[in-house]
Amino acid sequence: MALWNTVVAARAIYDQQRQLPHSASAMEARAGLLHAIETYVESLAERGRPIPYAIRDELRIQRLICARDRQRWGPI
Repeated sequence: MALWNTVVAARAIYDQQRQLPHSASAMEARAGLLHAIETYVESLAERGRPIPYAIRDELRIQRLICARDRQRWGPI
């Protein structure tokens, strides 16, 4: 449950930051969200639990966006 709460908190931070003009803090918030989702998914997989479709899809989207950001702006 703690990992899920981390995902929810990271989403809230990302939502706040993306309302601002493009900045490094929004990219950092997105990277934090990606890390939180990856950690949550790893925990589910380690325990043999299914990964919800919405989480799997969000993980894929965030990985693509973060990869694009790294190509465009360099490492965070």
